[in-house]
Amino acid sequence: MVVSDAYYVLTAAQAKPPERVSSDGDWIFPAMLLGASVLVVGWTVLLRWIYKRVLFGKRLSPDSVWSYVLLPVFGMLIWAPCGAVAVYGLIAFFSTGSFVWFFAFIAISCALLIIHMPLFLDPRRQRSADVATRTSIAP
Repeated sequence: MVVSDAYYVLTAAQAKPPERVSSDGDWIFPAMLLGASVLVVGWTVLLRWIYKRVLFGKRLSPDSVWSYVLLPVFGMLIWAPCGAVAVYGLIAFFSTGSFVWFFAFIAISCALLIIHMPLFLDPRRQRSADVATRTSIAP
């Protein structure tokens, strides 16, 4: 999905920005999209918290069938909105012609995709970290 953000950058670089006369209200629509992006950030962090703490905190074994089912389900509920933020940036670029707004959305999208990498959501990784913590020798 990070690669798709790179394609959005290529698309914006090749597209001709719209010819518009600058007005005072040019920031309103991108600001609304930025507000939606903040909601997406909250949504993804909430879903990640639910996934890691509630579902896998003490209730499900990382080797159970449900853990293998819930990872892709929660993953798509988290990663799809992260990619949507980049699309918001593309929409803001085509409506205002501003690369500043565009790259702000791309940066938010890439940061969210890196934070919510599948590696960090894997319950087996958490379990191996817990085992390593319990078996380490304290100084």
